[in-house]
Amino acid sequence: MRKMKKGVALALTATMVLGSTVTAFAADANSGSTTGSGTSEGHVDKHVINVELPTVAEGSTPFAYTMDAERLIQETGGAKYEDAVFPIKDSDTGVYFLTGQNDDGKNTYANTSEELKVTSKSSADVKLTVEVTADSKDTDIALVDAEPADDATDPQLYLALKVGSTTKAIKKGETAKAEVTIAGKDDNFETTVNDEKKYVYTEKKVEDGGEALTWNGESISLTGAVSKASAKDLTAPELTVTWKYEDPAAAPTEAAPSIATTSYNMEADTDIEIPVDLGTGDLKATGVSSIKWGAVDLVSKSYATYADNTVTIKANCVNVLLNKPDSSQTITITFDDAASTVKTVTLNK
Repeated sequence: MRKMKKGVALALTATMVLGSTVTAFAADANSGSTTGSGTSEGHVDKHVINVELPTVAEGSTPFAYTMDAERLIQETGGAKYEDAVFPIKDSDTGVYFLTGQNDDGKNTYANTSEELKVTSKSSADVKLTVEVTADSKDTDIALVDAEPADDATDPQLYLALKVGSTTKAIKKGETAKAEVTIAGKDDNFETTVNDEKKYVYTEKKVEDGGEALTWNGESISLTGAVSKASAKDLTAPELTVTWKYEDPAAAPTEAAPSIATTSYNMEADTDIEIPVDLGTGDLKATGVSSIKWGAVDLVSKSYATYADNTVTIKANCVNVLLNKPDSSQTITITFDDAASTVKTVTLNK
C-alpha cells in the first residue's frame, strides 16, 4: 500500500511539473516591448577666457617721457641727474623713459619705456587692442611718422606704440591703434570631476617639482626719438594709453541701431507700433531724430511719435496713407547716433 501511495505521489508530482511546464509555454507571446529613458552625461564649457591685464601702481607713470632736442643731458654728462644712468651717447635718440633702477640704486633711463605685460590664461584666442592719443596744444612739437634723420634741423618728435612685434606711429589728432591676437593654450586645461561630482574644465595641476604651465602674452611699450634742434618754446605732447581685450567668439559688444520688423499692414483707425533697437556700445543711439513720409515730417504734424524704444504711426496718419493709390507706403526713421543711421519701414494696405 505504501509503495502504491508512493508511486501515486511520484506520478502526481511528474504530472504537476509537466502541467506547469506546458502552462508556461502556453503563456508565451509572439512579441514584446520595454522602455528605456535617456539621459545626458552633461556639457562642459571648454571656452575659457582669463586675461591678466597690466596694473599700474598709483603714482607710477611708466609712459612719462622727456624729450631733449638740444641734447643737454649728453652735453653735460648728465650732471643735472647725478644718480641716474642714460643711454650711450652714440646711440641715444634724445627721448627718455624712466625704466627702473640698476644694482647701484640709480635711476635708469632708456629710449624705450618699460614693458607692460598682458598674459592670457585662456583656452581660446583673445584680441588685445591698445590705443594711444596725443593732446593737441599749439606749442607741441610736430609729431612725425618715422625717426628723424640725423641731419634734420627742424624740431621733430617721433613717438611710437609697440605691442609685441607691431609698431604704430603716434600722430597728433589721431589714434594709434595696435590689434594683436593672443593664442589660447587649450593643452593647459583638462576635464575633471569636482567635489560636487560635476564635470569642470580647469587648468592642469602641476605636480610637486613639475614644470609650471606656460602661457602666451604680449608686451606694451612706447619708444621715441627727437631731432637735434632748438627746443625753444616747444612743449611735449601728453599721451593717453588705453588697453582692453575681447573674446572674438563672444557676442558683439557694439551694435548700430536697428529695426527687426520692417513691414506692417495698415488698418483704418488703428495705430501702428514699431519697436526699435537703439544699439549698444559706441554705436548706440539715444533716440530717434526724425520720422518721415517722403519729405513730410510726421512728428511735427502729430502723425507720429517716439517713446520707450517704440515709433508709433498714429491712426490719423494711417487713415491718410490708406487713401493713397499705392499699395504700400515707406516711412523713413533716422536715429540720433553719430552715424545718423537711417532705417525704412513699409506700410501695406
